[in-house]
Amino acid sequence: MEDRRANVTADERPVYPSGRPLIHKAKPTASPAAASAPSTMLSFDQPGLCAALCCVFLSIVAANAVYLRRRRSLPLPPGPPGIPFIGNIFSVPSHTPWVRYVSWSRELTSDLISLQAFGQTIVIINTRKAVKELLVHRSSAYADRPQLPMLKLMTMDFVTGFLPYSDKWRTHRKLFHQVFQAKASLGHANLQLAEGERLIQKLSDDPDDFIGHIRHSAAAIVMVIAYGHEVAPKHDRFVDIAEETVVMMIENVTPGAAIVNMFPFLQHFPEWLPGMGFKSFARKCASLVKEMLDGPFERVKCGMADGTARPSLTSALLRDNEDGKEGEELIKHVAGTVFQAGTDTTATAVTNAIVAFMEHPDVQRRAQADIDRVVGRNRLPTLDDQDDLPFIGAICREILRWKAIVPLGFPYKAMRDEIYEGHLIPKGTTVFGNVWALLNDPEVYPEPECFRPERFLKDDGSLNCDDVGPAFGFAILMLSNALFECEMRKPEDYFKASALVAFDDSSLF
Repeated sequence: MEDRRANVTADERPVYPSGRPLIHKAKPTASPAAASAPSTMLSFDQPGLCAALCCVFLSIVAANAVYLRRRRSLPLPPGPPGIPFIGNIFSVPSHTPWVRYVSWSRELTSDLISLQAFGQTIVIINTRKAVKELLVHRSSAYADRPQLPMLKLMTMDFVTGFLPYSDKWRTHRKLFHQVFQAKASLGHANLQLAEGERLIQKLSDDPDDFIGHIRHSAAAIVMVIAYGHEVAPKHDRFVDIAEETVVMMIENVTPGAAIVNMFPFLQHFPEWLPGMGFKSFARKCASLVKEMLDGPFERVKCGMADGTARPSLTSALLRDNEDGKEGEELIKHVAGTVFQAGTDTTATAVTNAIVAFMEHPDVQRRAQADIDRVVGRNRLPTLDDQDDLPFIGAICREILRWKAIVPLGFPYKAMRDEIYEGHLIPKGTTVFGNVWALLNDPEVYPEPECFRPERFLKDDGSLNCDDVGPAFGFAILMLSNALFECEMRKPEDYFKASALVAFDDSSLF
């Protein structure tokens, strides 16, 4: 068969016996966003922090008084030992805290654990039974989201996952699902197929930068869907901003990450006071967010005015907008959420899959054999082949289970007092469902640390009903195309690079 990539000869590509070009695992490099972003973690080394704590002492006492009154009636879920008035928030490790939460649950023989931070209560749900009972059967009690002052200062409170329960949230959710639900994603099949072919070409030409190629391709698809905008071949300004602001957001939503989240009134203090460094950090993020939201949105509006706008989510919503400036602001925020969420989830899943193929060549060979059997060698796989490639579907499910993209999910807020097995979850409590714990439950997934796609197959080879996450049509297509054309193998210095994933675990929720 003639190679369809005429500009890349077989001699120029390292190959396996299968004839597929070889992708080596690149040595991980620090994200520019992560390197440049100043830390906003609470630290007693900050000169003005002790003074700030003294200023809020009475507030802490009042909050703890409420806490103690509730304790007299029913206890909170158990948690690690804490410091009077301060709580036990400083017991939480900065690296993979979701793993420690599971350990505490086992040590304390409780489905839930609670943390205290200056009178505020945080509850972590660590079992499938408790998640089903509280977040499914009693979902109306946890429909709200906690309002984090730091997100508001960063102007990132527009993100759908952080909106409070309201008409605005319902509108966001409806429009968001129109784009990302499985059936709707099939409407972009030709776009995805074309970008998948470009990705394979880039992987063949420059396999060492496979992470950059994957992120660029994921961003290119979502950018066209959201705005009809074609991204630059490298270092697209809007893509770079989206990645940087996502890192900044993640660093400031975890428990104890920003002092202003625990003491909201600090946002009204002047910036020159000691300990107010979070304000300059937030101002920098707000400037980037404004550019990310306004830039592509205004391009669409200009294109619609002169008749050059390409079809997109934004242009379609603007065409139907009957609410003037308020409607435009809503559309801008929905499109921004789509761009951020779609880019990072897809790129992270595919990058983790490439790492898995390097570590498990037997899985890679079986998947390639299935593709060759079903598709042959005369064309690339398409989304129409999904039903005939159940092992590829099993790989995608196992990727989402093996490396959870958002290990703690988005936080919930209890809208009323709730009781679970004799423990009180007070109204206003921030509640996290530990996604990592559910996907690493050894009773459901034996040897959860192992990468085994077969766990999602029935005895007859078809997919079982355990769907661990949402369908990412483009992720499936990218993986299928990469397996069709490329061979992925560990480099000689693999042990130096073996920790590579798209997001380091410590930077996730």
